[in-house]
Amino acid sequence: MTGCNVCVRGVFAEPNKKPTLGQKRLHLYIQGTNKNEVASAYKEIKRLLDENALMHYTMGSQSGYTGGQSRYQV
Repeated sequence: MTGCNVCVRGVFAEPNKKPTLGQKRLHLYIQGTNKNEVASAYKEIKRLLDENALMHYTMGSQSGYTGGQSRYQV
């Protein structure tokens, strides 16, 4: 699609806690040949995450789940 490589990097750290020394928080690393490719890949990833979050939220409201606090932030 965008010609970029996407890798998962870092380690999971509980909210409001810092990762161990020398480690970075869990994140996606997007690598492309130019800024436009990377920006396009970022927008596509963001769109997919938003779309899926909305789908799960609406499906949850149909089954009686009203949402509430989520564990992760995007």
